[in-house]
Amino acid sequence: MYDFADATKVLLVDDDPLVRDFLSETIQSDTFDVETCKDGLEAWDYCQKHKDINVIVLDIVMPKIDGMTLMKQLRDSGNEVPIIILTSKGEVSVALKALNEGASDYLIKDEGIQKTIMHSIDRVLEKKRILDENKQLMAELERSVKETKAKNIDLEREISERKKAEEESVRAREEAIRANKAKSDFLSHMSHELRTPLNAIIGFAQLLKRNKEQNFSERQRNNTEEIIKAGKHLLELISEVLDLAKIESGTMTVCMEEVNLNELIDEVISLILPLAEVRDIRIINHVTYYPDLVIMGDRVRLKQVLLNLGSNAVKYNSEAGKITFDCEVLKNSRVAIKVSDTGDGLSAEDQKALFEPFQRLDAEATEIEGTGIGLTITKNLVELMEGQLSVTSEVGKGSCFIIELEKVGDTGQKIEPVQGIGEGEEVKNETKEEVKLTLLYVEDNPTNLNLVQQIIMEDFPDINLLDAPNAPLGLEMAKAHKPKLILMDINLPGMDGFEAFEKLKTYEETKNIPVIAISANAMQKQIEKAKEVGFAEYIVKPIDPNGFSETLEGYFKEE
Repeated sequence: MYDFADATKVLLVDDDPLVRDFLSETIQSDTFDVETCKDGLEAWDYCQKHKDINVIVLDIVMPKIDGMTLMKQLRDSGNEVPIIILTSKGEVSVALKALNEGASDYLIKDEGIQKTIMHSIDRVLEKKRILDENKQLMAELERSVKETKAKNIDLEREISERKKAEEESVRAREEAIRANKAKSDFLSHMSHELRTPLNAIIGFAQLLKRNKEQNFSERQRNNTEEIIKAGKHLLELISEVLDLAKIESGTMTVCMEEVNLNELIDEVISLILPLAEVRDIRIINHVTYYPDLVIMGDRVRLKQVLLNLGSNAVKYNSEAGKITFDCEVLKNSRVAIKVSDTGDGLSAEDQKALFEPFQRLDAEATEIEGTGIGLTITKNLVELMEGQLSVTSEVGKGSCFIIELEKVGDTGQKIEPVQGIGEGEEVKNETKEEVKLTLLYVEDNPTNLNLVQQIIMEDFPDINLLDAPNAPLGLEMAKAHKPKLILMDINLPGMDGFEAFEKLKTYEETKNIPVIAISANAMQKQIEKAKEVGFAEYIVKPIDPNGFSETLEGYFKEE
């Protein structure tokens, strides 16, 4: 039976008082509360005033308004209360019409009406309950569909906005790449354009410096020196800007290989040692405790990085200070290479700006030469080798630059130092009697450098071969080591071989050292130009080992 919290109100409409009273008594109970009307008009008025009717039991044949007409009026007004039609006629056509027009059931007034009507009321109320629940579920479903549609619209809008943002990000990135390339191309072009008048400035200033007439005053000589000094600084700046532009444009590449760190550090120390001795700076090498440590990197570029850090440690160190090369094998198969000095150190604020281009911090006010680009290039080179460069420093105590690179295999077993010896790893220069004849090769191509190294090892084992990846470093090494012979690649990045040769001839330490040009350019005009400016020889790449050795032999014969 249909379950209601309150009594269910049943409206009984019949013009026969006996039927009305009989059915009213039959239906009336604790569950059902019966109201009666004698005809259709009275029932219509009652339904307009009372909205709490749960079911209507309606006779068909009645005066004023019959049952079928009343049902139609109720349905047309939107009243959906279940209606049970009562009739004394059992005509099929009438029953079908009643059911088609909205009746919930159709009953015949007979002897079993007392029982039938109660079952019918329960059935139509249960059907009404189910319909109401279905309507509620459909309403909730429609509401859920609307919410889902709204969320889908929001999601589509969010996806569209995100896609638009990604497209804008791609466009911005592409635009940044184009702008960066344009900047690099511009810097490269301007650097080349600046070099021509700058060579004239330096060249004519050097002519003035000769002053064969000896008619310059002290002030004029000083002014000429300042012109030359500023010109050289600008030339170095142009060369480093070219290197930086090359890195930023993505045209600089690295060749990753296995590098024995101990051997490389030895080479770097041997190159900076003469510079350190001028300022009475000691160099301590703790990397010797890791004799078999092998790392992944571009050997030439890593050497360039360590030379830059080492030369900076000399420049910015205190007189009679100390430089320490050390390393540490980390747990993540990485190696930390450390270059420490005992200079003035850096504040936390200075450390943040250290790797920015053209940041020399307070060095502009000193006599220390530099462009402020070297550390930027160094950091970029380390990152090209999939490494990291960082610095730790304390004002008044010095700085430590740390390079992190990948370690190869299980190399890097440390040999503990013997206790009580102290700093026995200090590197000292060889005596003049122990120094071998030295050859300096300025070359930026690792393959060409490797070829020359192999030739020297086989044919001239007693020669000490030094190498530099660019002209500025080659010039510095030439002045420091005063080699017997210099091999100069012509097509160098930044400052080319011709410009480097001109500068060599201006230095007192290097002006008499013979220089051999090496180039892939076999044009006769280029060869004649090289010999006119003073190159001792011109070797065309690819190098012929036999002919190359014969050429070198003439310069290294015992005097």
